[in-house]
Amino acid sequence: MRSKYSTLLQALILGTALGVAPVVAQDATDDIGILIELARNDAAQDIVALPGSALADILGAASQDQLEELVGSLAAEDVDAILASLALTGADPRLQANMVSAVITSDPEATARIIDVILQNSPLIVLPDIAQGLYELIERVYADMSLAVFEGHVLAAVTFDRRIAGLLVELGNTWDTANAARLARALVTIAEDAEADLASAIETALALAGGQMLQLAAEFRDEIDVAAIPDPAPPPPAAPGVPPAGIGGGGASPAGTGATAPGRDAIFAAGGGTGTGLGSGPSFTPRGQRTDRSPTN
Repeated sequence: MRSKYSTLLQALILGTALGVAPVVAQDATDDIGILIELARNDAAQDIVALPGSALADILGAASQDQLEELVGSLAAEDVDAILASLALTGADPRLQANMVSAVITSDPEATARIIDVILQNSPLIVLPDIAQGLYELIERVYADMSLAVFEGHVLAAVTFDRRIAGLLVELGNTWDTANAARLARALVTIAEDAEADLASAIETALALAGGQMLQLAAEFRDEIDVAAIPDPAPPPPAAPGVPPAGIGGGGASPAGTGATAPGRDAIFAAGGGTGTGLGSGPSFTPRGQRTDRSPTN
């Protein structure tokens, strides 16, 4: 099988070296089809041997379905080698994003591995563009992704650029509840396991955007449903003839006695609560309003 395509592969390599287009297969669909057939027939080493620029030309013209088919036909080490080659030769970040997406779609359990390949081989300056490409894929086809594939895309996007967390939360606030809940679950799960800076970026994004995403994230953590917290009880009425003691000074005493400083019980009665601080009562934020949340590590 290798000999059948050796002429094509040599032409691709020569054409890339000379800076001209491949002379054998002018149709990009045929090019990707040949690579897929090579992968299926245990000739992946011929694909990996292609220069990164030649791979970028062929893969860049392929559809997302074709990329997924190619990746699904290759062993993990060959996929990693292709991704590394694309990264090292400065391939279009959107193509790298499409390849990362193809890997995650084919095998969600490969998400962490492929993230490491990109981080180890791509310049830091292009990571935000790769993240943006993944964000756009999520925005476009999120409803068709399985939960594992969806969570893998979210993890890759926010890992490559922390700022994507804010865009995702804002996007989730425009989705229906079911899909927003999937996104909230993904972000909370990532934040619980992530390093401090990524966890902080996610928590900050949720706190700043608020809305249903913040509410769903809280519910996913099994936190108290703030709408179910009752209003605090009103303070008991003051004794007849004795005005409630103000915090700044004593109230009038009956029978003409001098003013006295308010007692501890009077202070807390006036505050409506029984906490350890002055006038402390149940503290909560009504459902749907934004609340500040300290980042979790």
